[in-house]
Amino acid sequence: NYRDGILQIIKKQTGRDVTIKGKVTVWLVPTPTIYIPGVELRDPASDQPAPAATVDMIKLKVPFSSIFTEHPKVSSIVLEHPVLELVRARDNVIHWKWLNTDLFNLLTGDNGKTPPPAVAIEEGRILYHDNRTDKDMEINNINAGTTGSAHVDIHSSFTLYGHDMRLAIDTRPDKNSPPKGAMPLHATLSGDGNVLQLQGSMDLAGGVPKINGHISLTA
Repeated sequence: NYRDGILQIIKKQTGRDVTIKGKVTVWLVPTPTIYIPGVELRDPASDQPAPAATVDMIKLKVPFSSIFTEHPKVSSIVLEHPVLELVRARDNVIHWKWLNTDLFNLLTGDNGKTPPPAVAIEEGRILYHDNRTDKDMEINNINAGTTGSAHVDIHSSFTLYGHDMRLAIDTRPDKNSPPKGAMPLHATLSGDGNVLQLQGSMDLAGGVPKINGHISLTA
């Protein structure tokens, strides 16, 4: 029962109430794919009606050899029209620990023992609200993809305040060794002829990412 299994995994790992509005289906050809429509995650401690995250459709592609196992091994994930709502609370913290690597590893069925699956985001949105200032920000038309390699490799495009932006992130090792326990981090954000680059490292050991490095801006 894929539906119940998916609900249990997400609920246990995030603490969010999960709703799947449609029927979970499996197609075997041309590539075995699990279709999960209308996914919503809500914060049970919040009195706000809006969900913390929604996805119109999640597509999980799996090898044929594992399609009928208890935890199918996922080779790629496609998120169609995902919307992530982030709120900076009055304590000046964005509480999003429910988005974690353990959840991702459980959904892929191998607990991180092999490189992660390729992930694609199609026409996503991020809605941000600051409860301290009552200000809002939207990032629209997010299209992103990863290669599914052992190193993070993200290429994305999005619209921010009406400007077309591009973001590239990778964690491939280079000649500069990162501090112990950290991973290399190279990021480039470009738009309207301006390029912002970060060369450094990211440490995830404390639960909250800590980024160190050098930033350069070319206009």
